[in-house]
Amino acid sequence: MEVEKANSLNIVTHSEDPKIYTISNFITDEECDHFIEISKPKMKRSVVSDEKKGTISKGRTGENCWLQHYTDKTTGDVANKIANLISMPVENAESYQVVYYNTTQKYDQHYDAYHKNNTDKSKRCLRQGGQRVITALVYLNDVEEGGHTSFPNLNIKVKPEKGKLVIFHNCYEGTTNVHVNSLHAGTAPTKGEKYAFNLWFREQAVHKIYEYDPNDFLNTGPLTTSQLKIETEKKVDEIKPPIPPVIEETNVIELNSSEKEMKINIISESPFISEIENGLTSDECQTIRKLCTNGKKQNQLRISYWVNNKNEEIHPIVNKIAKLMNVDSKYFENINVMQYPEGSCHGDHYDAFDLTTDKGKEYSKCRGQRIYTVIGFVNENKNKTGGNIRFINFNKEITHEEGKLVIYKNMLDVSEVQFQRNSKMNYAIRPIKEGELYVFYMYLRVKDTSDVEIPLPTILQIDNKLKSINTIPNVFENTISNQLTSSDIEKQLQNINAQLEILSKQPKQVSVQEVNVESKKTEEEIEREKEQKENYHQALVNFYDKVVVDKENVKVDNRKVLPEGLFKFRRCVPEKDPALLEFFYRLRNSVPQKGILNYENFKKNYIADEYNPCIVENVFEPSAQEKIKEYFHWAIDNKKYTLGDSQSNRFKAHNDFMTRILHYEALPLIEHLVKKELVPTYTYLSCYIRDCELPAHTDRPDCEYTVSYIIDKPADSNWDIYVDMNKEPLKSRGRYRQYVNSDRKPYCKKVDCGPGGLMMFNGIDHIHFREKLDADYYYIILLHYRSKWSTYADTYKK
Repeated sequence: MEVEKANSLNIVTHSEDPKIYTISNFITDEECDHFIEISKPKMKRSVVSDEKKGTISKGRTGENCWLQHYTDKTTGDVANKIANLISMPVENAESYQVVYYNTTQKYDQHYDAYHKNNTDKSKRCLRQGGQRVITALVYLNDVEEGGHTSFPNLNIKVKPEKGKLVIFHNCYEGTTNVHVNSLHAGTAPTKGEKYAFNLWFREQAVHKIYEYDPNDFLNTGPLTTSQLKIETEKKVDEIKPPIPPVIEETNVIELNSSEKEMKINIISESPFISEIENGLTSDECQTIRKLCTNGKKQNQLRISYWVNNKNEEIHPIVNKIAKLMNVDSKYFENINVMQYPEGSCHGDHYDAFDLTTDKGKEYSKCRGQRIYTVIGFVNENKNKTGGNIRFINFNKEITHEEGKLVIYKNMLDVSEVQFQRNSKMNYAIRPIKEGELYVFYMYLRVKDTSDVEIPLPTILQIDNKLKSINTIPNVFENTISNQLTSSDIEKQLQNINAQLEILSKQPKQVSVQEVNVESKKTEEEIEREKEQKENYHQALVNFYDKVVVDKENVKVDNRKVLPEGLFKFRRCVPEKDPALLEFFYRLRNSVPQKGILNYENFKKNYIADEYNPCIVENVFEPSAQEKIKEYFHWAIDNKKYTLGDSQSNRFKAHNDFMTRILHYEALPLIEHLVKKELVPTYTYLSCYIRDCELPAHTDRPDCEYTVSYIIDKPADSNWDIYVDMNKEPLKSRGRYRQYVNSDRKPYCKKVDCGPGGLMMFNGIDHIHFREKLDADYYYIILLHYRSKWSTYADTYKK
């Protein structure tokens, strides 16, 4: 056993082949206690992988739960610390698996890695991220007796001690084949209890689909010594000698390797916005495009790709931009490339976070604010009338050119909240008129992945450094021309501190006119007051009166809510809207309840809470249901809706006009189910076709109550939605790429209903998914609601 010191860590090496070592006190007692505290409520009986799914086994009798890396700041910091130690990105790690064993529980001898062969189990277990190459195990408490991690083939036993980290490699060096001596077991405590977590690192990012390399030898077990020698020699024979470098007269790296001159244009001095012509070469743009693989579809058929800044081809490009700004590249997020197809755009938005809101504080918890943005155009599109960047508050447009960079500051220079977002920095990408446009986004953060903050003087120099591009032929040279001197920086810091001192200490000046005037309301107070006054039921009546009776034109405006604060919608089927609207109006006025809902449902009592998804059949009057079905079938048959979005291959529309009408029509029933007043937030038409799937995800904050209304489906067909009964600690996270549907199905409730029925559940903190659709179609409207500030009032009760 060897003991070595590395960066003040005492590393004890237990084995060289496979590599096994431990580090005591790797995480603090407080961090250990935190993991236990947030895991206890989520613990379930552990399962093991078999040919089809995860099953309960006599060999594994403990309990476990799964935690995301960034469940909170502590879990994020620990994940990054381990990843940095073993020199692998966090993206390659599965979620934390926190485990618990008492004196009756254990985990018998097993391998963490999977045998690579053609079995269903192997394909399923390796599908996302490939092989488990390294295991990181951390003990979270001191075990009174027993509870060792044993490696029987090596006669090694690791004693569980609070905060101790165990690292072991699962494969033979240079391969992804299971190392026979990585066999290990978690023995039962003979006294007391044991808490620990596993963090398994895969070959590649876990969100990437893994395919076997045809040159990678499949096997049903570990390589023999002779096989390993043969394969190693084969790899050595294939190595080609490196091409000798060409020695230039100067050892200075040229910033601009093309013949085009790099030039900066200042769009705005304050806030700082700049464009850099020929910032990247054509070869560099091609490299970025080449690395755009495994993209995910978003709204308007945009495709989003993530490129790791540590990639050997991308790293020099990131370093080049970093040196343009005179910053360390470690403070950049990974590059996000967006592929915009013809007709798509990117709406008005901010890059930075509002640090005065809970959401902004949450998003900035791990790496701080996005203080600067770098945008790069990486392909040539000859049509310059579309696809340009428009800064809304400056009436400025920046045209796209291959290789052009746009760099701007997102934060305020002086603010009571440090690094607060500049509210003037919202912008949009205009619609692409023809062809497609590749644009990358890279954000400079306040902290690196190790939680080290960027020095404030470095931030203060960025603008001046960029301005110097036009006057310094090579910014990689060791020069300080046109940069701030130490004295300049000191003066700026003193000035900022002085202004902050004034902001924090200056008493509020009250004029005579302000006496007895109410203090300024917060946005939340204004919203609450507005919602308390709003009668959404009467608003629908008013809408019918204006549009059907008074024959006012229905205006389409996706940014404003019309008319009179009621609807935000898109109009996709103008040919059919007037007739169906008139039919609803006549039906509403011919029945006692003054609506198109089936009144029988109000005579029933329903249980509707987060652990009991609710089903209501025959939501609307039969004649209304038949008209609704005819309307949407006709619209789909006549291609009125877009096919495909970021989640599934479905006909879709956000806030479609007729779905919004049904949204408001259904409101009294949903309030009857949940016994409170609600706000109808938005709708999403989701008309699925054969072989569609719905990936595991949670919904947006405005989807407190997710209602799936079934327009139509084939007779005798079911397509269950699985709702996980485990409540997620982080609401509205979105996609869960590491979630294994088959493993979690035992902990889910599956829900379906007939055509014209609805299903309701809490979607913001309960993961839900659907498996592949084995029917020709399944047409749904997703109706989303959230609680109103005021108290419950059932408008249909007498």
